[in-house]
Amino acid sequence: MHPSRYVRPDSIAETNPHQVSKPKMQRSKIGALRRYLDIYTSAGPFEELETLFDPSLRFRGPMFSSDGAKEYIAELERDPPVGVDYTLLSSFESDEEAILVVEFSKPAKKTKMMVWGKFSGNRIRDLTLVFDPGALR
Repeated sequence: MHPSRYVRPDSIAETNPHQVSKPKMQRSKIGALRRYLDIYTSAGPFEELETLFDPSLRFRGPMFSSDGAKEYIAELERDPPVGVDYTLLSSFESDEEAILVVEFSKPAKKTKMMVWGKFSGNRIRDLTLVFDPGALR
């Protein structure tokens, strides 16, 4: 078993002074989850999610659940998010999963959200969002 890696965004520069402040968008598990959030908060291009998701994606969130990448992508296209953004607070990655803790925001409203991805190879197989939807109403 490989050791887990924990990265605090505010400590990257302290640990490596040559690290630029904007992390590289790699196909790491953390990078894949961040790319998902970037696409989600930009309301597209949703078709790019097909390269991030395993076709049998299992999505679970407090307001919607689906089985299958195509179903979830179709729902995003039907009802795209508007005026949302996120700030990465911390991240964790192991061999088969990654977790992001973010501050998710809509105009004048914010809540902490956990984005938990389980992977099959380099594709997201299970995606779970945990947050208080009442905080965003």
